[in-house]
Amino acid sequence: QVLTEGIANGDFTAASGGTCASGTAYTVGQSCTVNVQFNPQYAGLRTGAVVLTDSTGNILGTVYLSGTGLGPQLAYPPGVQSSVPGTTAYAVAVDGAGNLYYATGGSPGQAIKVPWTGTSWGTPVTLLSGLNYPYSIAVDGAGNVYIGELLNGDVLKVTWNGTSYSSTPVTVATGISPDDLAVDRNGNVYIASGSTVVEVPWTGNSYSSPVTVTSSAGGGVAVDAAGNVYTGKNPATFDTPEGTVIELPWTGSGWGAAETLASGFYYPTGVALDSTGSVYVADSSGETLTKIPWPGSGFGTPVTLASGLHQPQDVALDAAGNV
Repeated sequence: QVLTEGIANGDFTAASGGTCASGTAYTVGQSCTVNVQFNPQYAGLRTGAVVLTDSTGNILGTVYLSGTGLGPQLAYPPGVQSSVPGTTAYAVAVDGAGNLYYATGGSPGQAIKVPWTGTSWGTPVTLLSGLNYPYSIAVDGAGNVYIGELLNGDVLKVTWNGTSYSSTPVTVATGISPDDLAVDRNGNVYIASGSTVVEVPWTGNSYSSPVTVTSSAGGGVAVDAAGNVYTGKNPATFDTPEGTVIELPWTGSGWGAAETLASGFYYPTGVALDSTGSVYVADSSGETLTKIPWPGSGFGTPVTLASGLHQPQDVALDAAGNV
């Protein structure tokens, strides 16, 4: 087997001093080291990975990396709204380099990547087609893309080996209706399904059986660096503002009792976090985008960022705070 190393995020770079040499043949049982330097490009949680592949690009192993960038991150309002090339999107995600991913929904549906060049959007690239109502999408620190097929009841993973995407997806979970997805810094996958949120743990080379995080919520899902899970709790009907957004704190061995962050939502279908820990909520029936600020201790009063939207299904933020 031939070893190649890849750092899947600009925040992490290969450093000198390691004993692994790219392009060198190793026998089973040999070991070597890869040194990595963390150079955060933005404040907040930054994720990446070291990916080992063979000479044909097949992934042999993935080690996830994470670190926290410290320092100020300034924003000067008002913001400017702009359009991204593409068609109808039912779910969105952004990676550490600012590339955008979205699922088109419908059947056959597609998973699309729109590269960010640093100054503009590039040509959209189809990652996977022929999907059966893909209503959720996420990306991890290694650049792998996760797609939830609502009607097939599964979550698929399209692997990135540093130069190309696999044409054959890996099945992460089956027998579930994925409404929303999130991936934490260690590669564990979180799935919002109806009123339930589950975690599918990454063992280092495969996925184990799903673990229930909560069975009384499930409108969107996000997870922070500490393992705390955020999700919406939908009302009994779409036309009553009785929905809430809750946090399920990670205790070190499981998730604690739900804590309500904000209420008054009609149908919170999308939840996301920014680098400061503030929570963003797409309320599809309320047709609003709301920010629940985290000033450093305790969540603040919700702020409406946009209203009159047409059934916003999902929300994502890049490292610079663009929504």
